[in-house]
Amino acid sequence: MTGHASPRRPPRVCLRRVRPGAAAVGALRSPLCLLAVLLVLLVPQGWGQQAEDPIRARVEQLREEAVAHRNRGEIAQARALLRDMEGLLNDLQAPLLQARYWHVLGTLDAEEGHYARALEHFHRAYLQFQAQEETWGILALGNAIGAVHQMSGNHHQAREYLENTLALARREENLAWQVTALGNLAISVAELEGPAAARPLEEQALGLARELGAPNELAIRLANTCRVQEAAGALDKAQATCREAAAHLEPLGLPRFLAGTRMVQGDLQRRLGSLQEAESHYLASLALGRDIPSVEPQLRERLGRLYRELGDDRAAAEQLDRAATLRETQAVRERADLMQEAESGFVLRLAENEIAALQRESSWQAEQLRWRRWINIATFVALCVLVLLTMLIYRAYRQRVELQQALAARNSELEQALETIRELAARDPLTGLFNRRAFREVAQHAMVQCRRRGQPMAVVLADIDHFKALNDSHGHAVGDEVLCAISRRLEGALRESDLLCRWGGEEFVILFCDASLREALRVTTRVREALLAAPVDTAAGQLTATMTFGIARLESDFDSALAAADKALYLGKQSGRDRIECSAGAPHPADTLRQTSARETS
Repeated sequence: MTGHASPRRPPRVCLRRVRPGAAAVGALRSPLCLLAVLLVLLVPQGWGQQAEDPIRARVEQLREEAVAHRNRGEIAQARALLRDMEGLLNDLQAPLLQARYWHVLGTLDAEEGHYARALEHFHRAYLQFQAQEETWGILALGNAIGAVHQMSGNHHQAREYLENTLALARREENLAWQVTALGNLAISVAELEGPAAARPLEEQALGLARELGAPNELAIRLANTCRVQEAAGALDKAQATCREAAAHLEPLGLPRFLAGTRMVQGDLQRRLGSLQEAESHYLASLALGRDIPSVEPQLRERLGRLYRELGDDRAAAEQLDRAATLRETQAVRERADLMQEAESGFVLRLAENEIAALQRESSWQAEQLRWRRWINIATFVALCVLVLLTMLIYRAYRQRVELQQALAARNSELEQALETIRELAARDPLTGLFNRRAFREVAQHAMVQCRRRGQPMAVVLADIDHFKALNDSHGHAVGDEVLCAISRRLEGALRESDLLCRWGGEEFVILFCDASLREALRVTTRVREALLAAPVDTAAGQLTATMTFGIARLESDFDSALAAADKALYLGKQSGRDRIECSAGAPHPADTLRQTSARETS
């Protein structure tokens, strides 16, 4: 039951702040701008504006009438008014009026289920309002785009648009758009998180609507509130709210919202076991919502299920088949509209080219009649020049096509090579892990995200024990096998959000995102146990490999945390290796693990 009913337009608010006088002083530094200012001062005020004012007033009148017809469900009449509005806009240089035209046109497309086309109009209007810094238009189009995504079932995208619209409305202290955005946002939240999560939003929207005192907004919010209450199981409240919503909607002439309210009343009666009452409400809703794509398929599905409960299988099958046909027709119609739009544009361009060719031919024939004596020579010269130009143009065209193809192929090769180079530059060639440079970049980005969310972080510096002796005894090839095997075990034991890097030689660095020191210690212990679980298979046979780990909390600076982890690692090496040590000031690993194990046991 989302809608396009919009609050009355408030005064224009400029989003960009400019120091008084700064723009004028900067403009007068240019001679051309100074000349333009003088011309404006010399030309009598009102020239051209007097002729445009009646046209602008008529355009605004047509738009308001089209909106009124749309709200009453009279889409054909609204489109006819918009066609008249479009004809008047062709004679005006009025970006904001053009954007409002696209806005209303998009709402009509959305009402008829043409969501892709509606989005195209909304996007054009939004960009125009944004270029003109028109806050009301940005709010209106943000809400409209979110509503279209709701109608098409994309509630994640709808939620993003509506949350941004609500934030802007609150910054601008625009109560009317806060009501609209909150109400529509509640619908998406109900779909994504359940009715209980949406109830606070809808109740807040309803409270603001009562405070605002706008009849349309209050009626729509009541309709949506009764829907949320019914879905949440608050049947008594939902019945009272639905009756109030219907009483407000009936005199306003908003058929889609009234149809939705009747549908919810039918759902309530069905849940209460009054199947005949439910059928009455559903049929009343169908009478209002017939041919409304966002309403009729849902109603027919509900009627089908109701008739099945009543034992009328034939009527149930008829309604369910009709609902399925409507949904299929809506999807096919959307694709057909896109194809028809492209075809119409193509035919229009062909017609324009043909008209231009006919005009050139007519002009040439008139010139031929006036200059008959020179016709033969002129024709011969013209043919020669035409042939020569055609050959030159064709040759240039072929060369251009071949050059573009060669450039495209070369660019593709370069892109692939560049991607390969980037990958090689970011990865350690032996283990495939991040190298030090790439790890720093990725870690910096992760630190920014964690700080923004207030999440703790920790860093671990790990070193393979006695790796130099292993290299000396078995050779570097076996050492490389051990490095690769340990890298795989580290990756397998870490969480998906953790970052692993070969820091250099036999040293590895682990960055724990969203992990306290205790959680980091738990995961590091799991990593150590994975290393000890089985020996490493190498060309020299099975070898046992252990590691010493130093852990430090990452608070502000990565290098400082790494230095602390290095000190902890050094302490672990001095204490006998194959162990985990925390930096100074942190709890001892064994104590932390005992506390965690005791808590899990209890």
